Amino acid sequence: MGTEPFRLKWVRVQENLPMSELRDCVLRYDLPLEWVDEAVRYGQAADRWRFLAGRRLRLEYLRMYEIASERWREFEVDKFGRPYFPGGPDFNISHSGGWIGMATHAEHRVGFDVEKHREIDSGLFSRQFSAMELMHIQHAEDEKRAFFDSWSKKEAVMKADGRGMRIPVHSIVLNEAGAALAEEQWHCRTVNPTGDSRATFVDYSAHLCSRVAIKNWESEVELW
Repeated sequence: MGTEPFRLKWVRVQENLPMSELRDCVLRYDLPLEWVDEAVRYGQAADRWRFLAGRRLRLEYLRMYEIASERWREFEVDKFGRPYFPGGPDFNISHSGGWIGMATHAEHRVGFDVEKHREIDSGLFSRQFSAMELMHIQHAEDEKRAFFDSWSKKEAVMKADGRGMRIPVHSIVLNEAGAALAEEQWHCRTVNPTGDSRATFVDYSAHLCSRVAIKNWESEVELW
């Protein structure tokens, strides 16, 4: 199992899809109808679609590891609110903009984060980055991408660790391999929906994180 790649599954949704199509989507993908009632609790249409796509990815997780789809109710959350499937491989889901992605591996713990680029003032984040990290961002050819690349690495580490935002962002120190948290090294890899490490993920930054070096990863995309 040592050569098994990390696996990424993405769902791409149109953020402006009308609510009237939500039930049609559930029927088309044979999803539990009760998910419609859960989705409508969200005030924004985009959040409803992200919720539904995230649930769809949980079913994909069951398929990947040959677990009966009827067991979808068995997903739980730990004391930090991190979802998991009892006794199953680790997985992590993230969403931003119209992209919702899930990372998983049969043996290793994973962290995953995707960030849509938006206008920012990197100077306002001086408490989250070291002076050297902030200098790297502000002197980069593309400051916006440099900022969100750095931010998504830190978020991926926080999610892999499991404590999430309970970890002070500044305590994660970026380095060549990924990032260090306390005395533990985490390895980070830039990823995208194409599965091609040389491809540019336009207007987004995404990183996969694990305690082991990420040599191989595969990606699949589902368009809604």
